Amino acid sequence: FYWEEVTTSGQEVSSFRLLAVGSQGDLKLLEYEAEQSAPVSLLSMQKYSADHLLDIIKQRNQSMCELDSVQVLSFVDNRCCVLLNCHWLLQLQWEQASQEPRMTSCCGIQLSSSDMHAAVHHCVCAETLFVLMSSGLIYVYGITDGSLLASINLPAYMSSGWAEADLAYSSLSSSCSFSLFHVSANLSTAVAVTQSHIAVAVDLNHYFRYRS
Repeated sequence: FYWEEVTTSGQEVSSFRLLAVGSQGDLKLLEYEAEQSAPVSLLSMQKYSADHLLDIIKQRNQSMCELDSVQVLSFVDNRCCVLLNCHWLLQLQWEQASQEPRMTSCCGIQLSSSDMHAAVHHCVCAETLFVLMSSGLIYVYGITDGSLLASINLPAYMSSGWAEADLAYSSLSSSCSFSLFHVSANLSTAVAVTQSHIAVAVDLNHYFRYRS
């Protein structure tokens, strides 16, 4: 699930919205009212069925027969980004007065079947999708067309001598299975964590200057 991020400043907010994935793969938009010293109350709930999500994919790929996974990646200012079957990126606009969201884009991302199984974490930041592999390789995609924009190889960078943490890399090399990561809002820094709880921070500006 994701709480909606509202970026409009100077506006008083009396209710909050939560976008969740149901047990059958449906999307549920729940709006709550929260006042000081009062219980939180549910104001409304909208639902977008898994069948509708699957129909959207079938229009682009007739071989798609079932919906295996649904993951909400972001929810900002009425618009959400959802990952279907670890391969399809769908953007929906939830209008205030509408009972169903409006699709704004749908595309497949360029991942091999082996990469899809190796992907351990996804995140969306600044119209960009980041996909982390267990090996420490990160793929970067545009969320509107699914195009591959770049890749980031964390172990190779840490072992290259350009990173400022040789000691960290000696620990990293013995436990190279990554599990999650996060990217800063301005796309300047990525932090990844291994299954052994070792955190690796990379200055992305420095990384791409070094790569070029």
